[in-house]
Amino acid sequence: MSETGSGSRSSSSKKEVSFSRAVSGRMLALALLTFAALYGLWLVAQSQAPYPYPFEPAPSLATVEGWRWPIEDKAFLRNAAVPSTALQSVVFTADGQRGWAVGEGGTIVATADAGATWKPQASGTTNGLRSVTFSADGQRGWAVGDGGTIVATADAGATWKPQA
Repeated sequence: MSETGSGSRSSSSKKEVSFSRAVSGRMLALALLTFAALYGLWLVAQSQAPYPYPFEPAPSLATVEGWRWPIEDKAFLRNAAVPSTALQSVVFTADGQRGWAVGEGGTIVATADAGATWKPQASGTTNGLRSVTFSADGQRGWAVGDGGTIVATADAGATWKPQA
């Protein structure tokens, strides 16, 4: 009777070993499949162009448009369009929605949404701009900088013209 008992143990342990091998094989296959899928997604992300509007946030994924835009692997690279020069001065209108900032290399950037997004404006100079001010209505503005540079706008920064 003891032989029968040990025989059942032996076949039971063989079943356990083969079961654990089957589970290990399934887990390995699942891991390889997962890796292949993630690698495929990474390759797709690498082949897509970056988001085309660097100063605007990407569309929400709650919209169809958000799902049509490319996946960005290196989103920080799209911020290269943001001035890499130091900004020296910033001014906002009384409502806090519209604002302008100036800096090195004649950089002028403007916002119409309280600073959530910034768009560059052509200053017409490469001299560093140190300070900016605007009238209360946000239409007329002046920026001053290195070497006596003065640029002015009468259309909320759409065009800037040098002043004598």
